[in-house]
Amino acid sequence: MAGVTSFGTLLKAGNAASPEGFTTIANLGDIDGPELATNMEDVTSHDSTSGYDEVMPDGVLGVGEISFELNYDPANATHKNSAGGVIYAWANKTKRNYQLVYSGGTWAFSGYVTKFTPKAAVRGVLKADVSIKPTGTPTLV
Repeated sequence: MAGVTSFGTLLKAGNAASPEGFTTIANLGDIDGPELATNMEDVTSHDSTSGYDEVMPDGVLGVGEISFELNYDPANATHKNSAGGVIYAWANKTKRNYQLVYSGGTWAFSGYVTKFTPKAAVRGVLKADVSIKPTGTPTLV
């Protein structure tokens, strides 16, 4: 069976005004998403002959949130509440450019950090769950 490893996947953040100068978000753990979805509209009518739901695409494609876990380091520039950190992007409602770099391809999108949830287990390392909601048209390879 053929496959491509996901180990080494990177999430990079850049300035929405400039596509250059991307910085890799440090200590990235598991990544989920984004879900690519077709929004559907119900077009079932009283004269539908099949007796089953009838649907069609509504013309708008949906891109769901990207969520990921960090080994959270409050002093790390890509994490903290200073220019460039994910907490800063959340606190300032900053739209940023992102690149999700897989083995063999890169997805590029703009988006907003929507959630940052620190987790401090009794045993283990300090972690955080982060979510980014893409906006506009992504570039999918």
